[in-house]
Amino acid sequence: MSSSVITLDSVSKIYRPKSTNFQTLRQSAMAFFSRKKVQQLEQMGEVVALQNVSLKIEPGEIVGIIGKNGAGKSTMLKLLSRVSPPTEGTIRLKGRVGALLEVGTGFHPELTGRQNIFLNGTLLGMRKHEIQARFDEIVDFSEVRSFLDLPVKFYSSGMYMRLAFAVAAHLEPEILIIDEILAVGDAAFQQKCLKKVKERGGLGGTIIFVSHNLDVVTSLCSRAIYLDRGEVVADGPVAPVVNRYLETLEFSGDKKLWEGNEGDDQVRLLRTELLSPAEGVTLDTADSLRMRFEIEILRPATGLILDLGVYSAAERMLAYSAFDDREIGPATEFEPGRYAWDLEIPAHTFASGSYLFRPTLSIANRKMITDGLGALRLTLVNARGLGRRYLTSHDGVFRPAWSWRPSLQPVIDLTEKKTA
Repeated sequence: MSSSVITLDSVSKIYRPKSTNFQTLRQSAMAFFSRKKVQQLEQMGEVVALQNVSLKIEPGEIVGIIGKNGAGKSTMLKLLSRVSPPTEGTIRLKGRVGALLEVGTGFHPELTGRQNIFLNGTLLGMRKHEIQARFDEIVDFSEVRSFLDLPVKFYSSGMYMRLAFAVAAHLEPEILIIDEILAVGDAAFQQKCLKKVKERGGLGGTIIFVSHNLDVVTSLCSRAIYLDRGEVVADGPVAPVVNRYLETLEFSGDKKLWEGNEGDDQVRLLRTELLSPAEGVTLDTADSLRMRFEIEILRPATGLILDLGVYSAAERMLAYSAFDDREIGPATEFEPGRYAWDLEIPAHTFASGSYLFRPTLSIANRKMITDGLGALRLTLVNARGLGRRYLTSHDGVFRPAWSWRPSLQPVIDLTEKKTA
């Protein structure tokens, strides 16, 4: 007998549009003159959300499901939660299932938070005395005690999410399914939830987690499943699956030059360019990076600020650097003309990986250019290895060449210490 708590066997989910009945004069004319085209449109309306998916998930696994929008991630969670049946194939689940698919799922808006705790617990198959035993823990975790006797229709989306997660996590279903709902909460509560998820996994609970935040998936999950157009493209350890997904994104293509004319009637960003290493040369972590930002001043400007944010492939900010001459004295007044700022990032700063370098231009903290305009995408490899023998597979973001001064003689005479 299989020990798997979740088994999908050749599962497909197809959404089909309702059949078209030509009742109006216009529809009848379309049927007469372009029947073939209408049939093509009907065929295009059939959506294959999941296609022939087979997999097994074991007890205690924390599985992250990743993929682009429309890949079938949320559809898979709805099938696992029994919200929707599969069109083809079978799904076998062992144990109680708790699902957090969207804010407010399983809550009755007219009932109070207190009443909804018992309602949710009952839907999860819990008995009243089991819910009562965990009631205070649930309320304390949710941080909504002051609003507990208020109908939840007056709750904010964040309060909804807090209470829903607290119920699902503390009543300990064997399988906990979480969609992007955690994005609703503030950063502190998200960390609290993620810690709880890890605890549930350590206690043998199975967690299925969908998120576009790849950093969370990498830190939280022991396994990842990459979906694309309803099919499983990769399934296995998190790092290689996430890397395969990132290879398909636009981000993975390097962009070493940006040209445009963006800004306002006072300051414009014209060009962002990687000057060195030269075009055609592999960017090595052991090489310095030199960038140039060309700006046009149309009217006199004082307090010009150019900052650069460095982001991971998962869009997480890693570093920030800014030119702001007000920090060293009176702000420079720039007359109309074309100017260039050069920036050099020392060798051995970053580990191998893909990074986004996004400039922002402002005057006296008044933003002029945002939303990634002028950004460069660069992929660094540790081709020569830091020092002489470090592997490119080392984790981390920064790889500085710090100075180590080893002592070639023992600092402590161990033989004397043993005889003492």
